[in-house]
Amino acid sequence: AIAAAEPFDPKALASSVSKPQVILLLEGEADAARVHGLSTEDDPLVAAGRQVFWLPKLGVSGTAFDPNKMAAAFGVNTVRTQATIQRLVKKLA
Repeated sequence: AIAAAEPFDPKALASSVSKPQVILLLEGEADAARVHGLSTEDDPLVAAGRQVFWLPKLGVSGTAFDPNKMAAAFGVNTVRTQATIQRLVKKLA
């Protein structure tokens, strides 16, 4: 499901210098209202169960989104590109 998800529209993907990122939560589901509150035009976030999709338009190193805020909001997590997850799914299928 994560590998096949399309949380961002094609225009947003085309205008981003970064690949879609997936924040994988260790515990619990992402609170959609909280995720929406952290989302910005340059760092859109989409809640989807135990993951949050993130499209940093200026790239991960150019984002204003603070990793400490991410940990405070979502608890223990790890971030991977959606392409990495797609490769893992293909390899393990």
